[in-house]
Amino acid sequence: MTELETQQKQLALSLLKTPQSIKSPKHLRSIHVILLRTGLHRSSFAVGNFVTCCANLGLMDYAAQLFDQMPEPNSFVWNTMIRGFQQNHAPTHAVDLFNRMRTEPVGPDCFTYPFVIRACKQLTDHLRGKCIHGLLFKVGLELDTFIGTSLIEFYGVFGDTNAARRVFDELPMKDKVAWTVLLSSCVNECRDLEAARKVFDKMTGKDLVVWNIMIFQYIKAGDVQNAYALFTLAPAKDLLMYNTVLGGYASHGEVDIML
Repeated sequence: MTELETQQKQLALSLLKTPQSIKSPKHLRSIHVILLRTGLHRSSFAVGNFVTCCANLGLMDYAAQLFDQMPEPNSFVWNTMIRGFQQNHAPTHAVDLFNRMRTEPVGPDCFTYPFVIRACKQLTDHLRGKCIHGLLFKVGLELDTFIGTSLIEFYGVFGDTNAARRVFDELPMKDKVAWTVLLSSCVNECRDLEAARKVFDKMTGKDLVVWNIMIFQYIKAGDVQNAYALFTLAPAKDLLMYNTVLGGYASHGEVDIML
């Protein structure tokens, strides 16, 4: 390899470490040429990051061309492709790629399933999502918090509060994101304000986002009294919270009540 090719290789790797620095298809094609000249098109690190660049620019067909030329892409490359298709509103391609990955020695891992579950949500394919949930038990990933959070969101889209709650209850580690997604599923998708309040009351370390979600849902349901009761209990209040409650009272002709 010449000194110039070495410099180009180092430049390409440097740029690929920060995918957001590649702003245009023309820039991307220049990087691709360097990958081919220097042999980096066989590097999983380089190709995986190149795919991320393609996804950021909405060029997943271009990414697929490079991917198909790799003899043995590792899980990082497979997952980046699946994520790219899912995030670019091509859920069918994401699911098809997942099915291909299942036949490969590398196989899906804990980073694969959240994107496939989101793809099923985009497809509104309840049955396929449930089948993938079943696969998680076979591969021993049913207790992964990140995957579980995706399942809670998935079941919430279909109004299946019970399934969402079962997934949540079975998670050994429940982080703030999982709690918030369960709450959002109850109020946004399932329209179950009573279930949402039970979740809210059990949550620890509630932040402003959670307080605002619950107060807004009471206002939306026309229950200004419960909204104001929560407002008074909130340990911290932001402008959004004040505006939400004021708007609720204004809609009921009680503008002066908080003054």
